[in-house]
Amino acid sequence: MVADDNVQDIFQLDLKINGPMEWAKTVGKRELGSRRALERAKVIPYSTLCSAMKSQRMSVRNQQKLATVFGFQIEWRRMARP
Repeated sequence: MVADDNVQDIFQLDLKINGPMEWAKTVGKRELGSRRALERAKVIPYSTLCSAMKSQRMSVRNQQKLATVFGFQIEWRRMARP
């Protein structure tokens, strides 16, 4: 088991976050449709999300937060690998 504060490299993290945000906009879930919206919904702070997307690295805790709001699991192969 990996500690929540462990930071992991995630291949194409920006695409893996932008995809669910686009989906949220399409289905009318505006509260999840942007980085600012995720901050307002108290999922992940905007600056934290921007830094993660730029560095392609994210803590397990923040991965779990995103997984919870978008309905997937971080263990899924698609989230972890190309």
